[in-house]
Amino acid sequence: MTSENDKQVYELPSFSISDWGLFPSSSGQTNVKSILRWWFIRYNPLYFFSAMFILTGVVFVAGETGGDQLAELGLFAVIQVYEWMLIGGAAFLINGIKQIRPAILLILLELVFLLDCTFRLETLVSHGFNGMIVSISWAFLSGCKVYVILKIFKVANAALVSSVSMIAALGIVLMLQLLANHQLDELSVIQASGGLGILLIAVLLKFQPPFISELIESPHEQLFAQRLSMTMLVILSGFYFYHLLSYSFWMFSEPILALLVNASNLMFMIAIFSADKNRIFKYALGAYLMSLANPYSFFIINILCVGLFCYCAFKRRMPDLSIAAAVCCYFALWSMGVPYTELGEWPGLLDPPTLTLAGLLGLIAWKLKLLLAWALLGGGSLVALFTLDWSWLHRLWLWLKSFLPDTRLGIGLSFLFFGFLSLFLGLALNWWFRKQPLDDDN
Repeated sequence: MTSENDKQVYELPSFSISDWGLFPSSSGQTNVKSILRWWFIRYNPLYFFSAMFILTGVVFVAGETGGDQLAELGLFAVIQVYEWMLIGGAAFLINGIKQIRPAILLILLELVFLLDCTFRLETLVSHGFNGMIVSISWAFLSGCKVYVILKIFKVANAALVSSVSMIAALGIVLMLQLLANHQLDELSVIQASGGLGILLIAVLLKFQPPFISELIESPHEQLFAQRLSMTMLVILSGFYFYHLLSYSFWMFSEPILALLVNASNLMFMIAIFSADKNRIFKYALGAYLMSLANPYSFFIINILCVGLFCYCAFKRRMPDLSIAAAVCCYFALWSMGVPYTELGEWPGLLDPPTLTLAGLLGLIAWKLKLLLAWALLGGGSLVALFTLDWSWLHRLWLWLKSFLPDTRLGIGLSFLFFGFLSLFLGLALNWWFRKQPLDDDN
């Protein structure tokens, strides 16, 4: 049997005001000393004041440097020293005085600074080769910082997270360096950078082992650690895309295109964190939003969506997605070799895209017995009937009319001819089917 003390260890926190860190529990003695201890030891706001003062100081000092290279590098070095002091403070709190909660606060603040929330990297780009060397060194140091942080918390598997963090930092540096070269397509650079960030997040979610630490002593602490690891991932992901967003809306020449790219990145993020089957459509929607920003990628996006939907339809037993694959195939054939901004009118009834779509829908309706495929075929047929140019029937009638007799004698002779022709055709049909017995004879 577990004791009462053990039960309290596994008990989930309530939603009382004391659990939010505002005041101590009302059940105990509340005085000035207990409130000060609560605020400055358990929930220490001085750490937040420290970070706020540093950020405010960086803003004021950066405005007075005037672009001087030595001053910019000095300010960047001050921020790095502060970050290592945050990490060292967390190590002291855990290993020196066994205070885990305030150490977590310090590490969360460090994660805010880790991927350069002060935009110092953007200023280093203008300092040429020296700025590039400092930026690359910062990227490698970022991976080292994450590795040291995880080791401070005695996390067993730290290599993957620290490597991914370093690659993300290198991605930011590479993006800024490429964007500084105005001969390159800025939109493609932003798209590639967003794709790298999404790929790194997917790698972490797929391959990162559980958060295992020697400091965890109960299931409740394990649950808290898992939530903390997810919080760390969200913070780092947010500040990675923070650089993309800032450049998109402050520096990019066409903000609407940048908005579409960032909307596609957001849709990919939502799809990654989704657990339902509908995330396939979120991936596709993100891809189409990306193609709206880059018209020449519309054809490639449709081809990729055809493969994605076909895989899900037949390998994951989601047959409805075969219809989506057929529609994407229609758009792919329509946009082959042409950006979507120059597509022109919709394909005609007898054009290859339309015939291919009708054939695929017919095959899906026949083989997979999907009612939606029949409905699309029926709806498409009705649309074709109402929108088709029927003037060719009038022209056909005028052509046939030129062969018809225009006198009563000619009409009569024509009917006599068709009468004899019908008789011969009837006899020919009976002779053709002479070997097949009638049902009455059976």
